[in-house]
Amino acid sequence: MTLDEIVSAYCAAWNEKDEVARTALLEKSWGDSGVYEDPTSAVPPGRAALHAHIAGFHRAYAGARLVRTSRADQHHGKIHFTWQMMLPD
Repeated sequence: MTLDEIVSAYCAAWNEKDEVARTALLEKSWGDSGVYEDPTSAVPPGRAALHAHIAGFHRAYAGARLVRTSRADQHHGKIHFTWQMMLPD
């Protein structure tokens, strides 16, 4: 997969409410030892931990979605891009 395809699958996973479909998207875009970090949280390594974190996002922000707002770049073993959370209203 290209970097763009990986990031697209990852963003789709954040927007996916169906757990089976979300798992399939994370299998395409997230490594077994991947670590998610943002300014407000750090998730333990692994796909299952990120899956649970995304499920919590859906519970806390029903109807919200993640929109990618930049191209992705990769360096030093990390992928970087910007995104915005869009609330239902």
